[in-house]
Amino acid sequence: MSLREFFEFHGTFVVSDAIPYLRWLDLGGYEKAMKKTATELDELAQVWLEEHKRKSVDHNGGVVLNSKKENDFMDVMLSILDDDELGVSSYDADTINKASSLIQHFRP
Repeated sequence: MSLREFFEFHGTFVVSDAIPYLRWLDLGGYEKAMKKTATELDELAQVWLEEHKRKSVDHNGGVVLNSKKENDFMDVMLSILDDDELGVSSYDADTINKASSLIQHFRP
């Protein structure tokens, strides 16, 4: 349901897109609905991330690619990106992995 709503909102014209200072009015309730849909998609991506982490953790606590199965984009991102490698960043590795995977998943 969240994906359908996401794509419906993606093509929806909202008055505040044309006149930004009217955003506070939230005509039609689109802003609130978009935020709710974004939260649902984030929760879905979090579950997806946790499943991948659980399946791909080695005995030392690190993430490894499994050569016996086909790895998807999330597996590769988990094996590459770690919080320690980010240095000074306002985003953690999980947030970057979720966002990149969602973008990659919906790319035509």
